Amino acid sequence: MPKPPPFLSSLRSSPDWRWLGMNAGVVFAVFAVAVASPHWPVFHPQTAPLWAAMGVGLAALVRGGLGLVPAVFLGLVLALWHGAMTLNLGLALAGGATAGLALAARSLQLTGFDPALLRRRDMRRLLAAAMGGAFVAAVSGEAGLWLLGSQVRQAPLAMFLQWWAADAVGLLLVAVPLLTFHLPDPRRARPAWPGRDAAALALTALACAGLAFAARRSGHETLWLALAYVPHVLLAGLVRRVGIGIASWATCALGLAAIVATGYSFGPFAALAPESAFPLLWGYVVTLLAITLLVHALASELRLLEARWRLALDGTGMGVAEWRLDRHDNESTPQWQALLGSELGS
Repeated sequence: MPKPPPFLSSLRSSPDWRWLGMNAGVVFAVFAVAVASPHWPVFHPQTAPLWAAMGVGLAALVRGGLGLVPAVFLGLVLALWHGAMTLNLGLALAGGATAGLALAARSLQLTGFDPALLRRRDMRRLLAAAMGGAFVAAVSGEAGLWLLGSQVRQAPLAMFLQWWAADAVGLLLVAVPLLTFHLPDPRRARPAWPGRDAAALALTALACAGLAFAARRSGHETLWLALAYVPHVLLAGLVRRVGIGIASWATCALGLAAIVATGYSFGPFAALAPESAFPLLWGYVVTLLAITLLVHALASELRLLEARWRLALDGTGMGVAEWRLDRHDNESTPQWQALLGSELGS
């Protein structure tokens, strides 16, 4: 009896179930998010199913590697096919979106991107990759529509800009919480649960956004619009207290809530014409992301500078003390106290 080929015997003896499970999980996640994505009425219908799934795909390629490109492509194809799209058009749109995601993930790898987003340069790299990947997806997708003879009612430039903005927003809104998410290490101490202040900030931000985007046209759009921007300030405080992890998920929830509410004619943007509602809603989601990412990057850089400063002092054996004469108060480092042989800071 002839022996089977080596690759078949190795597959039967020790299948890489982890690799198979990872690919299956990516296919399911991309497909589920694309199918469940809310439809943004001011976008071209072809773009609506993919804008949120683009963020899932980018996070999968950055964290899992470019070997997951086929899984991302398959998930997008299945989602478009589920949406009653023709196979040729679905392959064209999914191929363009996957190509944009692969280029974005590869550029992040080459530039040394840190998913923790601890520095402003990592934010700039993520923004450039997201805009570039969305640009490739929009160009290839629109080209596929025209080459396959699909009927498009919008002007080419307007449709391209809307497509580009939708994919870019989806990339940043969904990818950031997935990139910064990490499971706790069982070998380390269990992280402290966020305090009451952080929980109050998150709940208040969600409540303000809920009130602002739950209202229909009532003549008080200015009041609801002002209330919709209260979460921006609260998110800044949330980032300072608990970091980017929880704050990015809150930002994603707020952005998705604004999109869904506007799609169902709720909130301050629903009373406007689509050509006016689109840039305002896009700007609202972008400012939510910008506040969260900027505050996190600046706070992280300050913590890194303080850690380097303390390391330099520890290495030289020097201490630092600070006296506040107006309040008759003082603070000092342990090194300073050791040099003087007393505990001035206690």
